[in-house]
Amino acid sequence: MKSDSTVVAWGRNTENQCNVPTGLSKVIAISAGAYHSVALTSDGTVISWGSNNNGQQNVPVGLDSVIAIFCADYATFVLKSNGRLEAWVGWEKNTGGQLMWNMFRRKHRYFSM
Repeated sequence: MKSDSTVVAWGRNTENQCNVPTGLSKVIAISAGAYHSVALTSDGTVISWGSNNNGQQNVPVGLDSVIAIFCADYATFVLKSNGRLEAWVGWEKNTGGQLMWNMFRRKHRYFSM
């Protein structure tokens, strides 16, 4: 993240994870997973780019009041201002039980606690 709140990325870029969305600005935090990246803007918006092969870019509709972000290999986690942790991950790469949902068979996972 640059001092003007914009983002630059570099690396192997096998899944477009270095292709920062055009016009992305007012960024206050960034995080990178194995093949995707996430930014948090000053208004609490979460922007994701890179691979979506496993649902890691599926930012929930209506997600708001986000104050912190974190990416794992194939999962994205956010902390909301009310203290709630929310996350989403693709089923295929949940092999480590990142969301403790191995017993379910749906493709994309989302939870809030």
